[in-house]
Amino acid sequence: VLPSLLRYVDHDLMRNSAAHNHPPSSHATCNICLKPWNSTIDPAYLNGTSEAAPSQYSVTTTFLPLEPCGHWVHYTCLIWLATRSHDRKGKCPTCGMQLFEWEGITALTLATRSSLNIATFVSRAIKERGQPPSLRSDMAVYEMDCEVIETMIHSQFFLHLGKPPKNADRSPDLVQCFYDVLNALQRMGKPVSGWLQYKTETGYALWCALVAIKMRRYLVEGHNTIQNTEAWRQFEDGRKVLQTNILAEVH
Repeated sequence: VLPSLLRYVDHDLMRNSAAHNHPPSSHATCNICLKPWNSTIDPAYLNGTSEAAPSQYSVTTTFLPLEPCGHWVHYTCLIWLATRSHDRKGKCPTCGMQLFEWEGITALTLATRSSLNIATFVSRAIKERGQPPSLRSDMAVYEMDCEVIETMIHSQFFLHLGKPPKNADRSPDLVQCFYDVLNALQRMGKPVSGWLQYKTETGYALWCALVAIKMRRYLVEGHNTIQNTEAWRQFEDGRKVLQTNILAEVH
């Protein structure tokens, strides 16, 4: 079974961390950008202003061997490759070996963590529905998915406010509200955006974490008095367990 991109980067590649920045030859080059192993990376490339590989030098990055094929790449170039709109994003750029299970939400997580702007590409879902690719970029679909998440959080929260309270302080059941949001989104066929879709357990956990983050922000910004309730403590405990599970799955 192939690992998720996040597990591949944080676990599989880190098992051989002693070899990082120690290529077999002083003349080694990155198999993605084709620049010397100790080169830095063009910031214009990192900012997503070009589909071409980096051509100037400015940002330092780790040089490491891919697992299990052993071909060497810059870490940042690997993450960049994983955000491109082509079928090589889950494979070694040299031998074509499938390295990890590609899914949008893990690529988004790593691109954000690496300060890379994600590429705009047309989602498979839009293509499968027969709509012209020029109509909407996947970034637009991503933004629409986020709006739907926020709308559903608002709707479910007020539904739970109207239900008989189960907590001693009469606060609404935020944990059940969270699960109801997830279930409602699933019934709606969300996510649609390629950047939010998942295939692995890690990907699904990241999707849940995203919804939890948005729900927490909604409550803090619009209903901050709930932070003093039993419901809030239960919700925060559940959110922390989710974060712990993601770390355990990755490492």
